[in-house]
Amino acid sequence: MGYQITIAVCAFFVPVLMVVFGLFLALYSSKNINAFFGYRSKISVMSENAWRFANLFAGILWSATGVLFTAVSVFIYRYAISQGDMRVEMSVYMMVQILVLIAVNYPVKKVLRRNFNMEGRRI
Repeated sequence: MGYQITIAVCAFFVPVLMVVFGLFLALYSSKNINAFFGYRSKISVMSENAWRFANLFAGILWSATGVLFTAVSVFIYRYAISQGDMRVEMSVYMMVQILVLIAVNYPVKKVLRRNFNMEGRRI
């Protein structure tokens, strides 16, 4: 039983976190620039328009990626349970999820640069 819980945590923790924080970022993020919660980059903190755009886009992207990884995790979880002890493999899978979580920030920065100048004004 403990093994199944460990595998479930490794498989689903990061994807569920991505979905929850992504939805929160897209739907409930502060409309005003703040230092507490939100997607912050050089461009996104230059104007409230860029701030709202960045938070909405990042939230949608995080949620979509989280949903995709949750679906993949269902198959990986079932496979891992059927194979026996795969704690090392599941730890590697969790690290891959974390890298993807970080890598998702690159498209957000790219879209921000494409839509806003360095002063935060829409192009």
